[in-house]
Amino acid sequence: MNVSFAQTLEQERERVSRLVADCLAQQRDANPDATWLTVGDLRQTIEDVLHRRAEEFSKEQLIVLQSALHATLDEQLRQTVQQWYDRRLKALLELARHDSLTGLLNRAAFDARLNEEFLRARRHGRELALVMFDVDGFKAVNDRLGHPAGDRVLIDVACALQSSFRQSDGVFRYGGDEFVVICPETSGAAIENVLQRLQSRLQTIDGETGGVSLSWGIADLTAEINNTAQLIALADKRLYECKQRHHRRRTTAR
Repeated sequence: MNVSFAQTLEQERERVSRLVADCLAQQRDANPDATWLTVGDLRQTIEDVLHRRAEEFSKEQLIVLQSALHATLDEQLRQTVQQWYDRRLKALLELARHDSLTGLLNRAAFDARLNEEFLRARRHGRELALVMFDVDGFKAVNDRLGHPAGDRVLIDVACALQSSFRQSDGVFRYGGDEFVVICPETSGAAIENVLQRLQSRLQTIDGETGGVSLSWGIADLTAEINNTAQLIALADKRLYECKQRHHRRRTTAR
């Protein structure tokens, strides 16, 4: 391969590579799910190069040039499709981790995060608290006002939880009208003040429901707790006890 042809080959490969990148970028901006629709136009660009260089080089050299330019195009397309696939997969995985109604992370994401925080707390001897919530009288809201009203309550509760806890805490929809918050490097005693502010905020929720109240159960990670299941069970037990107290209080008030 002579110097002149080698230089031309490299120049044309770089030019086609830039052209492909620009075309695909423009196509991606217009239609992110169809970045390869310009393939026909791009291959025509290669034919234009060959036609323009036809008088400069031999048939054998033009074949080499054609092969090199198609290889460049194919590699660019491969990378683009891979990037598209990676973006779509990331988006789908992220969607699978979130609750569609409230936008909170869901039960599967909770299980993974709790396991991580449990192991980290055990390894470094740090505090870890888990808080489970249940909306008081939620079934009555659905029965009396309908499920759309119940959905609005859940959305409002989710927003109140997110705004009340730290960004480093994890807020999750556990299922139904139950929510759970993972609080790394925090004790249950420190969470009590947060819960009082949260309950006051919930009373301002509009509506037809006349405010919302929550029951909750707090579990601290102690030496006696050996796994995440025991931590969850303790929080759930204390949540049940809290709900019973709230129920007795409402019954007495009547």
